[in-house]
Amino acid sequence: MARFTIVEAHLRKGKHVREHVRKIPNGKKGFISKEAAHDHQIKQLQIKAKASGAEIDSIGKEFANKYNGVVTPINYKSFGSIKRKLINEEGGFIENIKDSVRNTVIIPPEQFNQLQEKLKKDKRFTRVKYQDPDKYNGYKGIITNIKTKNGINGEIQFNTAAMIYAKEPPKISKMLIGAKEFNRIYKISGKKGGLGHKMYEEIRKLNAKRRNHTITPNELEKMKKLIKQQKEYYKTFHEL
Repeated sequence: MARFTIVEAHLRKGKHVREHVRKIPNGKKGFISKEAAHDHQIKQLQIKAKASGAEIDSIGKEFANKYNGVVTPINYKSFGSIKRKLINEEGGFIENIKDSVRNTVIIPPEQFNQLQEKLKKDKRFTRVKYQDPDKYNGYKGIITNIKTKNGINGEIQFNTAAMIYAKEPPKISKMLIGAKEFNRIYKISGKKGGLGHKMYEEIRKLNAKRRNHTITPNELEKMKKLIKQQKEYYKTFHEL
């Protein structure tokens, strides 16, 4: 049976996976590809994420009860999503994946505005990141991370129903916040829900081309317009 030595050592010590990682099948030396090493790390992370689900769920429910909100069901990041993020955003460092297990606590806006400082004082959170709308194209939220008992990073996001309405596809947001709240937000805002993330995905793809110096002048202009539209769209939902 194959025994991964350097792969597992790198996973523990937080080092980058080498282009070729040594593998020892039945005492014989050989090599596996960098991709295979990443795949092994991702599978190990997913096992730990599943084991941490109840822990993250419990903390999410605690805050939902405390702040008169609701918590979404636990979500486990898929193998493909982890792999894309690991390679495209995190430079191959598996310990940088902080959302393999996650949920979202949805609370009233009057509670949300007081929440950030309270979260920072809670020692269970290793990171509390306020997503300032001036820096996130109008989007507002709080991302927190927790080091779970088995050593991985879990994620709990905090947001309002209105921002969920704006961010998520209507089918998902209606399921999360309820049809009554969905219809209330639509009636007050007069805007369709779910456009925020749609614009985000378009901007993300264009921004990747900009970073790779392959973006055309027309695409760059399109990206600037989308950023402006996204800011104006999200602003509508800040206090609803």
